[in-house]
Amino acid sequence: MANFQLILRSIFRTIPLRFIGEVLLLGLIILFVEFRITEKKTIDWRQLYSDHKREKVIDPDIVIVKIDDYAFRSIAGGEVSREYIATLVNEIKSYSPRVIGMDFLFTAHFSDKYDQILSEVKKIDPEYADPDQKLMQAIQSEIPVVLGANLILNDKEKVRLIQPIDSFLQENVSVGFTKVTLDKDDVCREVYLYKKIAGSDVPAFSTRICQSAGSDIAVEYDPEVIRYFTPSKTFASFSSKDILDGKFRQVSKNWFRDKIILVGVTYSGSNDFFKTPLTGILRNQEELPGIFIHAMVIKNILNQQFIPDQKRFYNLIALFLTIIILIEGIILNRKTIPTLAFILTGILHILLCFRLFLNNGMNIPFLVPLLIIAIGLLCLFFICRIRNEYTNEQITS
Repeated sequence: MANFQLILRSIFRTIPLRFIGEVLLLGLIILFVEFRITEKKTIDWRQLYSDHKREKVIDPDIVIVKIDDYAFRSIAGGEVSREYIATLVNEIKSYSPRVIGMDFLFTAHFSDKYDQILSEVKKIDPEYADPDQKLMQAIQSEIPVVLGANLILNDKEKVRLIQPIDSFLQENVSVGFTKVTLDKDDVCREVYLYKKIAGSDVPAFSTRICQSAGSDIAVEYDPEVIRYFTPSKTFASFSSKDILDGKFRQVSKNWFRDKIILVGVTYSGSNDFFKTPLTGILRNQEELPGIFIHAMVIKNILNQQFIPDQKRFYNLIALFLTIIILIEGIILNRKTIPTLAFILTGILHILLCFRLFLNNGMNIPFLVPLLIIAIGLLCLFFICRIRNEYTNEQITS
């Protein structure tokens, strides 16, 4: 009984107000810090590291045709019209691509917006083909064309898909939703390859393009984590103005032949830019246009490069090592060697996270093992102080 009282007295003497404050602070961090988003940010850092170390190779299957600032300045009226897109598609078709993906939403008729103007023009020229007709004729071919559809989540959290107008839905034309998934910090890290809408499996824009290119993609409703690459060193991209000017007709048709051609806007003010894991102070990289994100997803699908789910068993390994070091510290009744062991284990864990991600694409948890190691270190200090206080109490008694 006396020994038990000594132990209790040692515990209460060992717990100063500062230690209680530290424990409470740690508890608040655990309660309020969003571990999921913080863990994702650690994957961002691993992506930055891997992208820096990885050899840069231009993707052989994907080419981006961008309506950039250079092209936009040359467009009369300052608007990317359907006539412009139709002319661009006709030019691209002449290069015999495998698939043409168009990151545009043609969900309303041209006449809905310009009905009065169109009627006046047709009075002057009855044979005038409106922009809808010109675009419809442009996408009529044996080459598969993929158009974007608008995915809307209403107030009741029901998903609704707004398709392109019926005249564009021809035999060689398919549709996929283009909506980009953003995390709470507005970074695009994940993509849904399919969505269940009104009982049907609706593929994403990138999924549909890969299917049109001949890939068989299993239906999965869980999001995939995108592995990003430096865009400028991964994809061949050309301005739509250079293509319409005929610069590729004679010498560089092979850039487009049998390739997946993605057409989208990248000009300033297009409101189609998103933060990615590669957007940051270290890389000083601007936000990425939506068409490049679709290209990343297609590359991930074709090469099976999505970042895999985390290996949770690694948390158990960290817990096992922490318990072993803690037991050894208690037996030895020394803090120095176990403390060094905890610090080295933490450093080794951080190095493993980055090296395994780079070499094998393995995604192991980052934060939870570090938290387990930190708690183990606090427990070691706490137990050693209790033992010392207990020993002093016995000597005093």
